Amino acid sequence: MLVVLVVNISITIALWLCLEAIVWLFVDEQVSLLSKIQFVTMTSRDFVVADSDRGFRLRANFSVPALHVNSQGLRGKELPKDLVDKRLILALGESTTFGWPVTDDEAYPSRLEAILNSATLDNSNVVVNAGVPSYSSKQVLLYTEYLLTRFRPDIVLVSILWNDLFYSSLEDWTPQSLIPSYPSKLWQMLLAYSPLCRWLASKPTGPQLVDFYSLDALMEQTRRHLSLGPDRSARTSGGAPDPASARHIGTIDVGELPGFCAS
Repeated sequence: MLVVLVVNISITIALWLCLEAIVWLFVDEQVSLLSKIQFVTMTSRDFVVADSDRGFRLRANFSVPALHVNSQGLRGKELPKDLVDKRLILALGESTTFGWPVTDDEAYPSRLEAILNSATLDNSNVVVNAGVPSYSSKQVLLYTEYLLTRFRPDIVLVSILWNDLFYSSLEDWTPQSLIPSYPSKLWQMLLAYSPLCRWLASKPTGPQLVDFYSLDALMEQTRRHLSLGPDRSARTSGGAPDPASARHIGTIDVGELPGFCAS
């Protein structure tokens, strides 16, 4: 009985390895560009964690010399205990609000708070930095609805610049596209090491987050997807991928927009 079990298990493993080899050698993995953007966002930033509603969010209590996320998942210092007595301004958006790649005090919400308190001389203004890099308008809307259940701001500021402009140039984009369900740890491991699992997951009914490319490879795929001309496809020596060139979409150069800050 034991011998039969071992033989069956061995045959199953052998067949699986054969399928893995066939897929690895002969089958192209079809993975959407949006999946690549989302996966790079989720895996390349230590200060980001998965979120079931918005796809990802800032990691609470994260701290490095230039970046601090407080216990409520907002960039910057802890909110004052007498917040109800303050004039509260809620600043939402993507990297332009978050402040990429500047320090906490250099982000525009912190600068705005300093300017307002300097003018009033009473420190009665609190500007909350609720920006999250790479957020689309849909994610900002969901985050706004969530924060309004926790705070009663006097003013709400929303800044959404190049992200929607870039994403909307993709054929399969909707504002909901960057909010897929994040795979389980086991499924992530299978996707990382199994070409067969990645091929199966790339089907229309499969999970969305199945990409394991580097950021340079992502930007190269972006240029190919948008069919950018050769003058934009190699901006560095030797034709190596230049992430900055991915800012060009059609005839619009978002890098020239006032206050542009790459997510």
